[in-house]
Order: sequence, then structure tokens, then C-alpha cells
Amino acid sequence: MSLAIENARLHSDVLSKMKEVDATNLKLAKTLGKLTDSEEKVRSTIEAVTEGIYYHRSARPHYDINDAGLKIHGYSAKPN
Repeated sequence: MSLAIENARLHSDVLSKMKEVDATNLKLAKTLGKLTDSEEKVRSTIEAVTEGIYYHRSARPHYDINDAGLKIHGYSAKPN
């Protein structure tokens, strides 16, 4: 009998922890969405200005340049 009670308690604990994990995952997904939107706004701004801008993307091990910077140096487009 006590084993069944312990199993029920453990089951309840697991369900509670799963709800916490689901809530954390939802918060992370929302935060990632906001970050992605913010990154897109920054990228759009950098590409829209007429001044040449060089920048380093920390997620990639190289520097980058906007379209205006390419035109200043005689190039027409970035390779995809």
C-alpha cells in the first residue's frame, strides 16, 4: 500500500515539474521571437542607410559590410 502512495506522490511531482518545464519553454520561445524580431530590425536599419557600415556578427567568425559599403568600394551585391 505505501508503495502505491509513494508512486502517486512521485507521479504528481513529475507532472508538476513537467508543467514548470513547459512554462519555461514557452518563455524561452517568446524571448527568442523577440530577439529574432530585434535582429531583423537592426539588420534592416543597417541595410537601409546610405553610409558604409562594417560590422562583426558574433555568431559568425567574420566581418560583414552593408550594401552601401559595397557600393563605396565598387561592388554591386553581396554573394548569398
